[in-house]
Amino acid sequence: FISGRAIPALWKTDGTPEGTSLVTSFPGEQFNDWGFSINGSEAFYFVTGDKAEGFQLWQSDGSALGTTILAENLPTNFDFRPQLHTVIGNSIVYTSAGFIYIVDAVSGSVTYSSDSPAGIELQAVGVVRLQNNLVFLADERTTGNRSLWVSSTDGTEKRLIQTFTRRNGGIFSLLNGSLVFAADQSLWSLPSPDSVPVHLTTFSSNSGSIVDGVHK
Repeated sequence: FISGRAIPALWKTDGTPEGTSLVTSFPGEQFNDWGFSINGSEAFYFVTGDKAEGFQLWQSDGSALGTTILAENLPTNFDFRPQLHTVIGNSIVYTSAGFIYIVDAVSGSVTYSSDSPAGIELQAVGVVRLQNNLVFLADERTTGNRSLWVSSTDGTEKRLIQTFTRRNGGIFSLLNGSLVFAADQSLWSLPSPDSVPVHLTTFSSNSGSIVDGVHK
């Protein structure tokens, strides 16, 4: 975990006082306030930097020597800070201003992955790992529709699951192994990347946007 602002530091703990210790500190670095860290099966990933100096993606195995920069000068959109979402295999997924990027955890190379097979630019409003697939809900910038997609972990292949005509809704969460999300003034569930969305309920037209979260 990360602590501190004047001199940010990386710590590790096993939940006991004797198992809690400092890994390393980062004098002069700035950490993102939101979505800056995520756990993978092999490493802990986090982002440092700012708009002026650029953003860096770090990886750590819990030791000082094993805490290194994986990718420097992460691409961003409109200088929005990178938000880390998930790790799938060797792919680390982040967004900037809703646009999706995938970092190769071995080489550190970064791939832009926010366009559809038809060339429509997709601005993600939610990104999750669902059964070792990348699933995301996105606004199509040219059509005005909101669509649900499944993608390969490297972002090279995408498949449209369903298109919605209304952009309302802020719910996008995993619940008991299924993806629960809001679109078309309704609440939906996606049990698996190969299934079709299941309609759960419709909200009245005067209820406004659906913005509250989903919790187990």
